[in-house]
Amino acid sequence: MSLAAFLLVAAVARPDLPAVESLVVEGTNRYRASQGLNTVSPNARLEQAARAFANQLADGGNFAHDSGGTTPEIRVRRAGYKECVVAENLARRYDTAGFTTRDLAHKLVQGWIDSPGHRKNMLEADALETGVAVVSRQRDKYEEFYSVQLFARNESSAVRFRVRNWNASQVSYRVNGKAFTLDPNWGREHFRCSTPDLLFEGRARGHFEATANACYVVQANGEVKPEPGGCE
Repeated sequence: MSLAAFLLVAAVARPDLPAVESLVVEGTNRYRASQGLNTVSPNARLEQAARAFANQLADGGNFAHDSGGTTPEIRVRRAGYKECVVAENLARRYDTAGFTTRDLAHKLVQGWIDSPGHRKNMLEADALETGVAVVSRQRDKYEEFYSVQLFARNESSAVRFRVRNWNASQVSYRVNGKAFTLDPNWGREHFRCSTPDLLFEGRARGHFEATANACYVVQANGEVKPEPGGCE
């Protein structure tokens, strides 16, 4: 690098990248909270997957979610995270004047908020954890920043619940819109990564946000009784 180029690099603002990552998580959680959603917690395995992919992109990989023939699901699994929900945001930014720590974090978060597809990922209601990585590469006249943010929910946080029919007739119900029927004196277990919306139709009556390990029992009169401790 020439002396002139060195002096130019030294003159521009240089962000603290670990601090940028923390500020991105904070900004994301403020936005989720403003939309009535839960906050997401940093996860080391998700951060590992995000950092590996950010470095791949920075080193010349195709700037796309399927870069290198992989997917977000494959990448988080390689990092040891067993996902049942995963979404990914990417960003690439540079400015010949550089960025301060807070300015870069703000531009990343706001850029994703302003993009419908990225905003949808930020507002993934079923996500519980996140992983953020920001890496940089020095180009000839500027520093370029590559950012990856993952939103995910682990398989261990999936919701299992049962439906049991003590009614004398077959009952119909829907779980997140998918239709099911259940004959008298039968039960069925459901496993959902997303928050289960449980709606009974026809003879049975009730609308629930199903909770883990609960049992929803259709009574003889058609009413549905939630049993938080499971089926007897």
